[in-house]
Amino acid sequence: MVGQHPLAKRIQSVLPKGSGVNYFKQAIQALPKKQKKARYQELVNTPERIYQCTMISPEKETKELERIFPQCSFTRSNPFTVDMIPKGGSKLIGIEQVVNQVSIPLNQVMAFGDSGNDVEMIQSVGYGVVMGNGTTEAKQVADYVTKGHDEDGIYEALCHYQLIFPYRVK
Repeated sequence: MVGQHPLAKRIQSVLPKGSGVNYFKQAIQALPKKQKKARYQELVNTPERIYQCTMISPEKETKELERIFPQCSFTRSNPFTVDMIPKGGSKLIGIEQVVNQVSIPLNQVMAFGDSGNDVEMIQSVGYGVVMGNGTTEAKQVADYVTKGHDEDGIYEALCHYQLIFPYRVK
């Protein structure tokens, strides 16, 4: 059964409650018959600009993706998914465009991340914070490693840098 496959269970854990196996079945059934068997080469292009695409793809397919999409860069946050980003684009580029618009120096920016796809951003801003459950690669470039994402890590880091003060129950 699809819902008992380990990857399906992982995906289901991050979907909104109630989506479950029926959600997968409905999504698959909604695809045109030809697209069910489509591979990367057969995907339909869209006229809208795409800044990032995340798709399920094992690490062993990375070289093939690089060959098929030479105009893209690829990063991974886990072994099961790949982030496809147009060459010359990145999270850091997005941050730089925003800070230039609002005239904030990059060394005054704080960014949070947890994996390889965040390394460039984390090491380039003034305050690079990596979640406690982050990868070793990300932690090595961090200015500060906070608690895990499910342990109020962002709150803890903001308290650490005294941007907010801990809430105390009286």
